Amino acid sequence: MAFRTACAVASLAFGVDAVRKARRPQAKEVNDDGNETAGIGDIPAQWLRKAPRPQTTEINDDVGIGDITGVIDGLYTWGAPGVSSPSLKNPLRADGCFPGKRAWNRKKTWGVSWVDPITTIAGVRGFRHPYVEGVRIDVGNEAWRLEECNETTVNRPKGTGYWSYHSARLYRNATEWIGQDFFDFTYVTTKYSKKYADDFVVEDAPLWGGWRLVGRGHDDGESEMLGGPQVSNLFQNPQSLECVLTFQGTRGTADWFANFDSRHTDFCGLNGTTVHAGFRNHLRRMVRDPSWQEKVRPRLSRCGSVYVAGHSLGGALATLFSACVNSGNRGDPDFDSLSWTKASPGMLGDFGHVAA
Repeated sequence: MAFRTACAVASLAFGVDAVRKARRPQAKEVNDDGNETAGIGDIPAQWLRKAPRPQTTEINDDVGIGDITGVIDGLYTWGAPGVSSPSLKNPLRADGCFPGKRAWNRKKTWGVSWVDPITTIAGVRGFRHPYVEGVRIDVGNEAWRLEECNETTVNRPKGTGYWSYHSARLYRNATEWIGQDFFDFTYVTTKYSKKYADDFVVEDAPLWGGWRLVGRGHDDGESEMLGGPQVSNLFQNPQSLECVLTFQGTRGTADWFANFDSRHTDFCGLNGTTVHAGFRNHLRRMVRDPSWQEKVRPRLSRCGSVYVAGHSLGGALATLFSACVNSGNRGDPDFDSLSWTKASPGMLGDFGHVAA
C-alpha cells in the first residue's frame, strides 16, 4: 500500500507517465532451485503477443474479408483453476498449445512450496489446466520462471495453498517485476470488474499501455440462483488494433455457489472432453446476455488480433471461451453464441460514445 500511495503522490507532481517509467524494475528469471539466471530487463510486448498488425484508420461496414471465422490469438490467465478433463488443447496448432501465458504465484520456504490455492483446488475433482505456457511467479524473491507448454505444466502448480497468494492486486504488483508491458496488460485485464462504472473505465484504462474500452457486456446475475453480477470488457490498442476480451473473477457469494458446482458436463461440442459445470454456466450467462451480444460480439470483427484474459474465475471463463472459439464447431449452440466473422481491422470508438 505504501508503494501505491507513493506512486499516487508522485503522479500528481510529475504526471503518470513519469511515474510509470521510473518504477520499472530489473526482471529476474530463476531455475528450479530458486537460483537467479541472467536478467532480461523490461520484457517487450512481443514477448506477450504477436507482432502488431498494420493500423487501419477508417472502417466501413461493407469491408468484410469473406466468411472467415475469428480465432483467439492468445489466452492469458492469472490464478485460474483447472477447467476440463482432459486438458483443453488448441486444435489450430499441431502441438495443441494455445498462444499466451498462464500465471500463478508461489513461494518456497524451508522446503515447502506455498501456492495460490485456486490454481490447485479444481484438480481434486479431476479438472486440468489447458495447454499453454506457464509463468511461475516467485513472490518471495521477486523472480519468475517460464514453464513450457507440455503435459507436466498442465498439472502445475503443486504445493500447499496460501490464500493471500490469490489476490488480483498481488498478481498485478508481481507482474511488474517481469516488465512494464506485462504489468500494463495484467492491470487492464484484471482490474475493471462490475463495480467500476463505464465512464471510469473509459477514462482510466488508457493510462495503462494505451488500452481503450471499446465494448462492455453486463450480466445482472438475476437470471439464475447460481452466479452473481458480472461484466465482460473489450479493450483495443489504438496503435496495433489488437483487442483483449476480459472476464470477471469471483466477487460474491452467488459466484462461489456457482464455482462449487463441480459436476463434469459437456460444452461446445468438444468430443471426449468434460468441463466444470459452474464455470460453463457462468460463461453462458455472460455471452448470451443481450448486452454482450450487442456491445461486444459485433466489435470483435474489427480487431486486428483477439486475446482473452482473466483472473481466477475470469481466467476459467477465458479458457473455455478460447477453446470453444478455436474449435470451429459451427452449429453448436455454444459456438454459435460467441463466434464472429472477421472483417478488415479498424479503430473502434470508446464505449458509450459511439454505436457498436
